[in-house]
Amino acid sequence: MRKLKLSLLNKWELDKNYSIVLSSAMLHDGRAVVLTSEKEAFNRYCLLEVSPLGVKEIDAWYCDHVWEEEPLLFTDGQNVGLIKSRNHCPKGSARYTS
Repeated sequence: MRKLKLSLLNKWELDKNYSIVLSSAMLHDGRAVVLTSEKEAFNRYCLLEVSPLGVKEIDAWYCDHVWEEEPLLFTDGQNVGLIKSRNHCPKGSARYTS
């Protein structure tokens, strides 16, 4: 069996304004979508688009019940979907398409 060799294509570090990566998804064109929250306000979730061109904040919203029901990020390879708790977050659910 051959050994699998991995190499780092592009390094990205989370900005100091955000806490941790809660979830992430890769798109077919090499971009990534990252779900995180703000460092100073854990109840403010942020959706970031990471690409070779940089990092862009797509969406941000507040949720009163932090860590109780975290949003769920998913992809079909081309689009990204985000499910937010309807009980706790006023926006319900969102869908991001490029």
